[in-house]
Amino acid sequence: MGTRVPMFISEHCFIQLSIRQIKRLKEPSVAFVDTIKNILLEIVDYCTSKIVEQEKNRFPRLYKRINKVACDIVNERLQPTKEFVEKIVNMQLNYINIRHPEFVLLQKPIPEVKEMRSDTIESQNTVAKRNSPFKQSESDIEEFLAHLPSPPFRESSLTNYQKKEVIKEEPIYSTPKPFVADEAELEDCKTLQKLVIQYYEIVCNSLQYSMLPKAIMMELVNHVKNNIHEELEEKIASLGDVVKELTKESEAITQKREQTLTKLEELERAKTLLQTISEVNM
Repeated sequence: MGTRVPMFISEHCFIQLSIRQIKRLKEPSVAFVDTIKNILLEIVDYCTSKIVEQEKNRFPRLYKRINKVACDIVNERLQPTKEFVEKIVNMQLNYINIRHPEFVLLQKPIPEVKEMRSDTIESQNTVAKRNSPFKQSESDIEEFLAHLPSPPFRESSLTNYQKKEVIKEEPIYSTPKPFVADEAELEDCKTLQKLVIQYYEIVCNSLQYSMLPKAIMMELVNHVKNNIHEELEEKIASLGDVVKELTKESEAITQKREQTLTKLEELERAKTLLQTISEVNM
């Protein structure tokens, strides 16, 4: 605020500090999308392995292509979901809702600060009532300035003028005095810290338990679940003649089929022989 000290806690300062803290939530929110994506890929691998077990690895090329297409569908939805999650965090950054029902403003001043400010106001009023400002002498002005609080940056014009004369006599490279805040400013800083932490926890909880799970379910999980069958059919049908190669059975299955066919033929022959033997005996 420059040389002017605000009477109350600055809302602009609260907004800037809250934005700085909420920006920290963007990286873990995007990382949350990667975690859900990895879980979906594990589910795709699990389902593919179950199909292989049930079908006894009948069409290995087809299963590998299905797994690849399903993983590609999940990976394609990764970037749009991340962009959507970033927009949600940016929504929180673009509007700091101080009227949130869970956000409680600390409006009651601290007793010590209240007494300091009341004493300062009373001293100013008593000096102002003493004489008219147009009939004050230099002694009255000095007495009036003596009643005012004098932090390092709230000094009177008379003391500033005296300091200018002293500074002229000092060397050019004099070390400045460290800034020391008064009690009122320290209490304002503590109040501002509590407000920023309180609002940060509200935003963090709303993102963690409500907005992010809903966004990821809508943009990633449900989108993949509702469209994976259609996209699998479209992509496999678009392959054309490649489907014949994908539907070729494995060598173990073909050998087993040939062996079962030969056994079936032998059993048929044995059956016919048993029938002829029984007829001869009759």
